[in-house]
Amino acid sequence: MPAAVIDAHIHFWDPKRRDDILIVQREPSLNIRAMPEELAPLLAAAGVDAAVAIQSAPNGDETDHLIETSAKMPAIKGVVGWVDLTAPDVAAQLAALAKQPKVKGVRAMLNRVDGVDWLTRPTAQAGVAAVHKVGLSLDLITRTEHIPAVAKTAAAFPDLTIIVDHGASPPSGKPGFADWCAGIETLGAHQRVFTKFSGFAEEAAPDWTTETLAPALRHLLKWFGPDRLMWASNWPVIDLRGGYAHWVAESRTLLDAAGLSAAGRRAIEETTARTAYRIDVAKRTP
Repeated sequence: MPAAVIDAHIHFWDPKRRDDILIVQREPSLNIRAMPEELAPLLAAAGVDAAVAIQSAPNGDETDHLIETSAKMPAIKGVVGWVDLTAPDVAAQLAALAKQPKVKGVRAMLNRVDGVDWLTRPTAQAGVAAVHKVGLSLDLITRTEHIPAVAKTAAAFPDLTIIVDHGASPPSGKPGFADWCAGIETLGAHQRVFTKFSGFAEEAAPDWTTETLAPALRHLLKWFGPDRLMWASNWPVIDLRGGYAHWVAESRTLLDAAGLSAAGRRAIEETTARTAYRIDVAKRTP
């Protein structure tokens, strides 16, 4: 099969819906319409063949909207929704989601729950077990302080595919980078934990350069390797740091400098996402 490029992390939202999206509340410039009509030309211009759509609000209605929206865009090959992992009926909710053709997983927003140990509490662990049982993957919004709980969960469910979004948000060029590095080493030991080369620019200072972000990428490659690392844009949040085309160009420069083999480069841009999200993507015909 010819090589393709997969964007493993995009969002859809529409201000008219007034969904509870934290980043939009914090950054008024993101209070924009970000729907398939806006995304399609960006993918085409960048030579990106497919994408995975990720939930934005801790609300089942927003997940339903994401599923409906993604169904209308053939380039969206996977959807990651949301359920409350501690809900009494979490198993039934997950079973219903798993029947949706494009749904590949659910995401827990660890930045929106009380306590960095929330994921390891019995009620949440029961929800994680239910995710595993229905065959979905588990995305996690993770920062350095959440890494111990994620590592414990990975050890408790060694066959569950866990996807740590945005490389656990490396604080590139900021205090705390050494702690992040130590946490990544811990996570990298768990072979069913994947992560994403995305969100780096948003965590860095506004005047970031490729040199600012290179140490974080090198560290992820050291502990995860290309086969557990996938490229993504985090659109439309990337608009905070120059936009889609700018991130595509800068991230490709970083990958060019990483000394990857052809197979390693293809893994980051395509095959890791295929594996982690269980998707099939064909190269677009010119």
